[in-house]
Amino acid sequence: SFLRSTERYGTRLAQVLPDLLSLPGWTLSAKVLYRDSTGRKRHLDFRLDHGMAEYLDVPPEEADMPEFPPALEAVAVSAERAGLLVDRAPAPLAVGGGFEYPDLVVSREGKSLYVEAVGYWSREWLERKLERTERAPGQYVVVAPRDLAVAAAFDHPRLFVAGRGGLKLEHLKSLLPA
Repeated sequence: SFLRSTERYGTRLAQVLPDLLSLPGWTLSAKVLYRDSTGRKRHLDFRLDHGMAEYLDVPPEEADMPEFPPALEAVAVSAERAGLLVDRAPAPLAVGGGFEYPDLVVSREGKSLYVEAVGYWSREWLERKLERTERAPGQYVVVAPRDLAVAAAFDHPRLFVAGRGGLKLEHLKSLLPA
């Protein structure tokens, strides 16, 4: 499964579902993590396939998009003002045997830079995330909040930490393949 934790990726599932519904013969299975009425974490098996699509009312043009991260909105606006193309609702990106979910894609002359904001995760998770981005087609960078102590300890060319310079327009332009 490309969805590891629906507590974190429930929004991502909502984003990919309209595209999934348009494919022939699809199947989706996931372990759903939720909290029961006592607050305990529980797992449910969730399965869905193309035969159930008629019962789902998820027209792509009406699908709700999650709130765009404010730090990335500033990056997107700067990029647009500089004449770069910005997609704030990119499709999931196939990477290896799974998917990555960039928050935005900045493009110039057919070349793309994928940008994803991350939240509060362990060092191991961040290492795996950065490793996966190295297999992505084109450039893929990760932006972490300043208060993510794990990120502050990293020195990685694909990681930008807000408050430690963050991701600036100069970076965007230099990272876009020439």
